[in-house]
Amino acid sequence: MRTHLLKTLLLSAVYFVVNANSIDLVSRQWSIDNNSQSYSRKVSELEFKEIKGVDGVDINYFSDEDLESIDDKKSLVAIIDTGVDIDHPELKDNIWLYPECIGKSEEEKKELPCRGYNVLDGNADVSDNEGHGTFVAGLLSAKKDGVGIDGLLPKNIKIMPIKAITNFQGFTYKGKVVSSYIARAIAFAVNNGADVINLSLGIPKVIETPQLISAIDYALEKDVIVVAAAGNNNKKKNIFPCNYDGVICVGGIDIQGEKVASSNFGQVVDIYAPGEKLISTIPTNMESKVLRIGQYDLKSGTSYAIAHVTALAAALKLKGIVKNSYEFLSVLNQSSTNYSKDSWLPSVDYKRSLLVKNLYPVLLTKKMDTLEVSPRGDIVFEFEVYNPNESISAHKVCLTSDSDILIKDTCFDKEIVNGRNKIKLKSKIKSFDIESWQNFNIKLITSSDKVLVSKKASLQLVKPIKLDEAKVITKIAAGALLRIAPNIKSSALLKVIDFTANKATQDYYVLNNRSLRSIFYLNEAKKEYSPMQIKFATDINVISVLKADMNLDGTKDILVYGTSKDKREYILASYDVAGKPLFGEKSIWKLNATQFGGLNFNRGRPYFNFIKTTSKSLGDVLVPLVSRVFDLPQIDNNQDPIDYLNNVKKKRPYYLLPEVVDEEVKLQIRTLESYDFDSKLREKLDLSFFENLQFVSLLEQDNKSLMKGSVKLIFAVGEVSFNNYYVINFDDTTNFNIVKKNRSLQIHKSNITTIRSTVDGEFTQNYLITRQQERNKLAFKFSDSSKTLRFESEWEDPLSSILAAFDEGQGEYSIYVEGRYNIHLLKIVDNKIVNHSKRSINRESSFPGANFSQIFQMSQIDTSKGAIYTDMQRLFGNNISVITKNGNELSTKLKYHYSIPAQCALIGHAQIDKNMQIRLHCMGPGKLSSVYIHNVK
Repeated sequence: MRTHLLKTLLLSAVYFVVNANSIDLVSRQWSIDNNSQSYSRKVSELEFKEIKGVDGVDINYFSDEDLESIDDKKSLVAIIDTGVDIDHPELKDNIWLYPECIGKSEEEKKELPCRGYNVLDGNADVSDNEGHGTFVAGLLSAKKDGVGIDGLLPKNIKIMPIKAITNFQGFTYKGKVVSSYIARAIAFAVNNGADVINLSLGIPKVIETPQLISAIDYALEKDVIVVAAAGNNNKKKNIFPCNYDGVICVGGIDIQGEKVASSNFGQVVDIYAPGEKLISTIPTNMESKVLRIGQYDLKSGTSYAIAHVTALAAALKLKGIVKNSYEFLSVLNQSSTNYSKDSWLPSVDYKRSLLVKNLYPVLLTKKMDTLEVSPRGDIVFEFEVYNPNESISAHKVCLTSDSDILIKDTCFDKEIVNGRNKIKLKSKIKSFDIESWQNFNIKLITSSDKVLVSKKASLQLVKPIKLDEAKVITKIAAGALLRIAPNIKSSALLKVIDFTANKATQDYYVLNNRSLRSIFYLNEAKKEYSPMQIKFATDINVISVLKADMNLDGTKDILVYGTSKDKREYILASYDVAGKPLFGEKSIWKLNATQFGGLNFNRGRPYFNFIKTTSKSLGDVLVPLVSRVFDLPQIDNNQDPIDYLNNVKKKRPYYLLPEVVDEEVKLQIRTLESYDFDSKLREKLDLSFFENLQFVSLLEQDNKSLMKGSVKLIFAVGEVSFNNYYVINFDDTTNFNIVKKNRSLQIHKSNITTIRSTVDGEFTQNYLITRQQERNKLAFKFSDSSKTLRFESEWEDPLSSILAAFDEGQGEYSIYVEGRYNIHLLKIVDNKIVNHSKRSINRESSFPGANFSQIFQMSQIDTSKGAIYTDMQRLFGNNISVITKNGNELSTKLKYHYSIPAQCALIGHAQIDKNMQIRLHCMGPGKLSSVYIHNVK
């Protein structure tokens, strides 16, 4: 019986593999031959829409005769990716063979990169655990045999797998920055004969190292064509290497010739290619998640659109039509086809590329992606023109703007000769009260006044940040605090978290690199920062430093939070304003690092409260109160074996109570939701034992509550929907009273957002109850209203969270909502959404294995205007912005987009006396450094 069953399973497996290897998917490769096929696209939680192709919207692939004229030569394409399944039936015959492996024994081959190279581990193992690289490889080089899919490359072009990417956790791998591995991969490809390099990746500015830039330059100098993916976040500001002159940047179009919703765009994108619902190979040991047929799957993205351009580059280079990236770009500019009804999306066209007779100059404008405007309005356009043709020249370069922002159009007499030509045009804007993004037109004019080449460039303008005030950091040399280098600018100053929105100063601290026994604390004074050393009685890996009145004497103290040296304990250490231990020998409080975890921080803000409690060892103190899913501490339950609370693991409000144990202060995990609290609340609300009581959320403390140690929590009552909920005020961990009762559907599944008043800068008693109904739909209501408001974005722009909510007085509110592609501003008047506006944001996720994005933090500009501070240093270098409103619309005005001076590093923003400040750490005077302040207005 068992033998028969085993045979049946084996036969089924063999049957599946045979069918997987014999299925014909060529007819579904719409990118090669679009004959009005269709595919489905998800447009809501439960709805799919059929997208019918437009006949002929494809790459206009080579004819058989064209392929025959190409196939008599050999070429090599390097795929720098997550690896490739080199034994896949579709790929194994088209894998490059390292020349030194020819004639070697199998034992000798083990020491050589015979069929590819793994730069991550320094060996020949290019196996693909992610599937990304194998999918790209299949699009490029799958066998043209009527089985499975057909690859784009002519048959004599081989692929060189180079594994340089894995599921990175952050931006390092084995102690080295991941971009260094990509640089090594590029060098290996060039040194081993690659004609084209395929880079389906992107990296942020923070790891755009000189080593990687040199590797790209090395490839371009050796006439290797470099092709990169634009990224998948529907934005027009792109990252490295797509934003590097000479690298061919590829966006994606769909089966109807329109831009794929997620594809990046803008002047950095050189060409578009099919990028939605493409079929290709996956590793044979990987599950097919969409097609469910084994060895193949269906995917979308610019990582795969790129293959259509890489293959064309290899073919044109093999045919002798182009020799480098610049000549290839010239061919693309002349041969592209636009299928879009609504915008200019130059799309790759294989057959037309073979008809290009002359190579015209190309405008290399990517380094101008962001332009700084001087305080006087001067603006300089610096770019290059590459002229590949000795017989073609221009005599003039002209610049105009679409929106007439320049004082005058600019033309510059310049003879454009063969090779690289550097261009520098100077102009002036009329006003700073303009949009930050502007469209400019650049034209090369011949001696007979004809336009030879033109390009529209959408560029972001920024203004140098005005340094309104400087405060010198005394006693510590600049070199110990500030690093200014070509590829990175960083400050050792770390912000001290002060819960008060209207604080008068912003303190900082500096870690002691030589010891875990102290930090340097920098108190802000009128004209300087004077450091003091706070010494610890034990080693502390400092995570954060906060200000709170830990001993409840009316003065805020310094609270150091971190872990022990071995990371087995969390530590809270309290000091007075002079840096002396606040509770003498009892100033260090320790918590065993169990599954309970430590304190939570998000977007630079603490996600916990402080509550007053009484310790037998210390008297009345403030302690952290956190929301956590954890067990019920036995001490907070009833000791009666019959009458007690079930100890189920669920979300509760927990506080950390310091008590002396074995001559150390240990933090005990306690909960406000104790048996005593449960009993008293049920008695007050006349609840039966069987009615469910559920903790929902903490509410953020205003400064008055923080100084007293009182907190407000939301509890819900009910069996399923928890319609009734109560706001309960705890004066301390023992005494509480009910301050509000209301109703809300499924509040236990909702998020609570506290509303800030722009008038006084404090959090109000009102708050938002928000529930995500679908990925692009939010339902929310104000706590003082029974009316539910609903907001819906496009399905392609899923909503993430409410970033901030501001009460601007007289019944008007501004709510900032974060989506994947946009920030949305909702204007609320009399409990109605009266206006909606949005602006694109610059998060990025094109780097396989790691996501990175802008950092958004709530702030306010003045007493009438809330704002979102956003730091783009990690993504794009010297850019920071403030997102606020202009009337009822989100502002993208130039005056709120800043560049950081060369000798300064950004240290963030501060809310001082109800107004917003941006702060920089800059060199000088002398051997010292200073904190410079810009008041946002």
